[in-house]
Amino acid sequence: MVALKPTLDKIKDSEVVNQWLKDLSHYSKLNYQEALAEFCLVNGVIPKEMLNIIYSEEEKRLPAWERSINNWFENYDEHCKKLKRAKNTRNIRRTIVNAFIGFHGLPQYRPRGTRRKIEGLKEPNSRENLTKDDINTLLEVCKSFKLRAIILAQCSSGLAISDALGLTVKEFFNGLTEIYDENTDEKIRICKLSLERIKTGVKFTTFLNEEAVESIEKYLTFERTNTTPEQPLFSSYKNGETPITPIAIQDAYRNLNDYLGWEHKEKGEFRKFTSHMLRKFFNTQLINAGMPEEIREHMMGHKLKDKVREAYFLADPDELMKTYLRYIEHITIKENNSSVSIDEFRQLKSENRDLQEQITEVIDQITPDEDLFEENRKLSEALNGVMYDNELYQNQMGEMKVLLQNMQSELEELKNKA
Repeated sequence: MVALKPTLDKIKDSEVVNQWLKDLSHYSKLNYQEALAEFCLVNGVIPKEMLNIIYSEEEKRLPAWERSINNWFENYDEHCKKLKRAKNTRNIRRTIVNAFIGFHGLPQYRPRGTRRKIEGLKEPNSRENLTKDDINTLLEVCKSFKLRAIILAQCSSGLAISDALGLTVKEFFNGLTEIYDENTDEKIRICKLSLERIKTGVKFTTFLNEEAVESIEKYLTFERTNTTPEQPLFSSYKNGETPITPIAIQDAYRNLNDYLGWEHKEKGEFRKFTSHMLRKFFNTQLINAGMPEEIREHMMGHKLKDKVREAYFLADPDELMKTYLRYIEHITIKENNSSVSIDEFRQLKSENRDLQEQITEVIDQITPDEDLFEENRKLSEALNGVMYDNELYQNQMGEMKVLLQNMQSELEELKNKA
């Protein structure tokens, strides 16, 4: 297939395309432009020309089988079959093109023969969720502190990759807080992030756990120079001026899949490890752990499907932090050497506290007796004296045994001479 870039460059300068993409995020624009550019390249048209043809044929009231729009979409279907694309990929890209047409008030494409089964398109492959062991394996083969930090940041916060890469150094350091963790009975450092999702504009609060914080600090210490607060937290270069792009992260993640042998078997299949799978790991772990849906969805930056519950749920960052700490073990990747679960630990901690209180009560009930103490002191001294005398007698007995042995040896020698 001819390179897509020339067509993509033309589309970026098209007025009708820019009007359509005006209020979308940067990364959504890139995806939409690529889908439209490919569609136009397959059919040999440009966006404005495509709109004019649809408008003209609508004015002429041509029958459906003579309309170009039907031929274009059917050509695109054949193109997707040749590339062995998944059905979902084809559907998403067709929806994008239809959205462009509908935005300009023109009739959209409607498939003919909807009951007809379309052969040649792949069904999406099912992917298993990443486990902690999988992520530990990924961390072991990472060649940079930066990549480790990004992976742990996504695992512990559920951030989409675009939101993670949009963080600044200032947001990270301002969010750092030291807090008591009742799970481990120790103080830990986590990072609170109050953000607005780039994709949807939803405001939300989430957190980075201690291992993510430590990994980011190592990255900033060893792989960054002259860091300033306004710089991106994750940058392309050591000087920190240019943020790393999602495409660069996708390439890095693809290389990790290949290195570990986690390759997709056929074109169009999803890889085992992607940035979205890290986000799913966060969500799945907290679902299985029983975190309330409202809090979990808020930390993910989602809107609740139930509008009533959405209206009555007001997120309090301090309460969110307490809830996050209660479930933090489920999104912590590093191995815990203890075989005791958090619930068992809390029970043991409570029992230990009760025992300490009982011991204190017993000690308080004991009244000091000076005569008893004095008598005990004298007995101790007497016992020490007896022990000393006993040791002295044992030494003397040892010396007498040696002397007797010598005398016996001399007597044997005299008998032999006689």
